[in-house]
Amino acid sequence: PCKIFVNGEPLPIEATTRITVNTYNGGGQVNLTWSPVVGAAAYRIYRSADGGKSYELVSTRLTKNFNGKIPYFNDSVANGSYTYAVRAYDPDLSKDTRGNAVMATATINVLATPAVTATKLSADHVYLTWNVITGAAAYKVYRSADGGKSYKLVATRLTKNFLGTPPYFNDTALSGGSYTYAVRAYDSAFLKSTRSAAGTATATINVLATPTVTATATENGVNLTWNAVDGAASYHIYRSADGGQAFERVSWLLAENFGSSTPYFNDTAVSGGSYIYGVRASNYPNSNVHTPDCSDAGMATVTV
Repeated sequence: PCKIFVNGEPLPIEATTRITVNTYNGGGQVNLTWSPVVGAAAYRIYRSADGGKSYELVSTRLTKNFNGKIPYFNDSVANGSYTYAVRAYDPDLSKDTRGNAVMATATINVLATPAVTATKLSADHVYLTWNVITGAAAYKVYRSADGGKSYKLVATRLTKNFLGTPPYFNDTALSGGSYTYAVRAYDSAFLKSTRSAAGTATATINVLATPTVTATATENGVNLTWNAVDGAASYHIYRSADGGQAFERVSWLLAENFGSSTPYFNDTAVSGGSYIYGVRASNYPNSNVHTPDCSDAGMATVTV
């Protein structure tokens, strides 16, 4: 563009007639566009974070780089309200010939990051909860089985379905291992640009090994022994006198009582016949038969 002179004086460049602001909230992105100005060689973009009280220069954009297209500028900012000003300049970038500044305001409302809690309820069940995110229309739940290297979408939960209660998700049919969960909040557009950062939590499913059981007939009944199971807090012993059709629990024992010794149980309440014994290891140091993290039962048969 050439500088225009009138009576030997440079003619000030006109102000741009329009400035448009588009926000992409989730990533904190602001896109500015404005109408081209005849005679302008460059545009300077200023930003204010205090309602226009003070401005900082954030970019200088040369007209030639737009190749005749609508001039634009992309800005990355945090949450808040921002006022932008654009001025057109001649090739000298002189104050004497710059255009008047045209302003526009953009408000960035990035959805907050969910605070996620993952609770193991059983050997195949993880319960997720997270806080309500203001402005969220939905949440997407992702699961990783490789320490967060890759994630799989496992659920989309609509905010309206929780009726004001804390959002949640039940993940079941899991196998042993460590699982990392990520939850993102989305607005009604479900766009990447408007989603929140991911809140994460990890739950570990510890499936106990199956005990290897040995049953030996003695003068006083039956002596059971089995290997110590890593992670076990208690052992539960079951007996069947009808070939395995029905079992009754005959005892439970704290793993800590055996120390480094081999766990055992002496069953004296038997008479002649064939018996099948089962031993389960549990993560819990109590007598609850239905502990959620029991191992499979190790079995042994003996005839007295």
